[in-house]
Amino acid sequence: MMKNVLLLSALVSCCFTVSAQEHVHGQGPSVIFALVLLEALMLVLIAIASAISLVSGALALFSDELAAHYGLFLSANVLSRETLQIAVIITLASIVTSAIPAFDAYKSALQSRLSGKG
Repeated sequence: MMKNVLLLSALVSCCFTVSAQEHVHGQGPSVIFALVLLEALMLVLIAIASAISLVSGALALFSDELAAHYGLFLSANVLSRETLQIAVIITLASIVTSAIPAFDAYKSALQSRLSGKG
C-alpha cells in the first residue's frame, strides 16, 4: 500500500515537473509558479491522508494486541483538533517552502519570455 502511494506521488511529481518544464516557453510565469505550488500541495495532502489512514488502520488492527501485551488502550480514531492543526501547519509549511523553487521557475519563465525565446 505504502509503496503504491509513494509510486503515485512520484509519478504525479514527475508529471507536474515535466509539464512545468515543457510549458516554460508557452505559458506565463504565473502559471509556472502555480504549477509548482500545486505540485507541492498535492504531494503534502496525499502524504497527510495516507499517514492518517495508515495509523488509523494499524491502530484498528493491533489494538487488541497492544492492550493484551502492553496495557495500551489506544483509539483508532486519530482525527482530533490537534491532528488537524498539525496537518494545517504542515500544509502551510510546505507551501512556504515550495514557494522558493516556484519563484525560481517564475523568474526563469519571465526571463525566457522577456528575452524572446518563448
